[in-house]
Amino acid sequence: MGGGIVLGSAASYALAGCGTQNSAAEAEGTVEMWVYPLIGVGNADQVLWNKIAADFHKKNPKVQVTVQIQPWDNRVEKLTAALAAHRGPDVWYINPEDIINHAQHHRLEDLGAVLTAQDRKDYYASSLESTSWNSKTWAIPLLTDVNSTFWNTAVFKEAGIDSYPKTWKEVMAVAPKLKAKGYYVLQIDPTDAEDEFYPYIFQAGGTLFSPDGKKCVLNSSACVSAMQFVADLVKQKYAVVTTASQTGVPVTETPLGRQQVAMGVNNVDNSGIVQLEQAWKANNVRVAPPLTDKSSKAIGTVGGLAVSTQAKSVAAAKAWVKYVTSPTVQAHVDKSTSYFSPRKSQNGLYPQSTQLGQLETFLPRVVATPMNLYARQVSDDILSAQMEAVFAGEKSAKEAMDAAASQANSLMAGNS
Repeated sequence: MGGGIVLGSAASYALAGCGTQNSAAEAEGTVEMWVYPLIGVGNADQVLWNKIAADFHKKNPKVQVTVQIQPWDNRVEKLTAALAAHRGPDVWYINPEDIINHAQHHRLEDLGAVLTAQDRKDYYASSLESTSWNSKTWAIPLLTDVNSTFWNTAVFKEAGIDSYPKTWKEVMAVAPKLKAKGYYVLQIDPTDAEDEFYPYIFQAGGTLFSPDGKKCVLNSSACVSAMQFVADLVKQKYAVVTTASQTGVPVTETPLGRQQVAMGVNNVDNSGIVQLEQAWKANNVRVAPPLTDKSSKAIGTVGGLAVSTQAKSVAAAKAWVKYVTSPTVQAHVDKSTSYFSPRKSQNGLYPQSTQLGQLETFLPRVVATPMNLYARQVSDDILSAQMEAVFAGEKSAKEAMDAAASQANSLMAGNS
């Protein structure tokens, strides 16, 4: 989860409404937090967190917090090694895909008690689902984003199209006109099945696992329908296949960024929109709702704060996490980093006249990616390979999804 642009100043941060989050009598000790560049410009991240830590200390004088800005590269390996050597942080920024690994190895404190009943009502269900596993809360959501739809209006204009597609059928309808003018309607990256294919599954009314999480259901009619949709686009050369995610190519250097593709729907969140505004010119970017088949659904990454079971003072660590994720402080972090709040009460951080403001309105449509022990393997090792087989013409959509479900269920049965 990369950084965005600075929309707020750490110096202008106000703590209205935060003075009662914790009292000095509740906790004491030191807290070290590891977080990654969310702004990514100069020392702006360090300035942001130093100010928040200083304000927390004023209200909790018995707790001293230090925040280290760690690099994104090799973050999982570095953190795991540090925890194994008992030299890890007390609190760290965590994404959903890392939660299960740490939770099952007893590295995370259950943070369920940190959330009040009002907190649970206020957070979007997708954000809480993304930080929970086995009926326990392993991280408190801090920020989120939305991967929605956006159109390059200049490309549509060049193709003589003035009605922008919002449904799968409409995408198929405009695709031949775009192709005739030398454009693709979409780009698809099979090496990143989670970002590039999950939204279609959710839009078709499907899911990846049974409600109890014990069975993979990628062979359902909804999932097959999603695969057929993207397969038809590729087969007709309406969509271009890219491996940008695997090779680490920035979005601005993909066919989409080079204005060879009319619209994007995946793997370009709020920070990506900012990049495309620069590549396309802002007035050519139009944000739209997530595509619709059975319903309009999107995915969005959630970033949260986790507490280590090795924390020097668990009480102090939890007090810090509760403070940072309190509504006012959380909103400051979110706006400073160009992300969105995972709280419904904070929807409206950005003017709706802006691209970020329009994206923000689609937060209620976000579906949480599966919190399943085998989700990463199913996505990266199984589903991506089947997508590639379909795009190469080696398998039909149904054959691929039958194979994906079979392989996933064999994996899950063999490790049960």
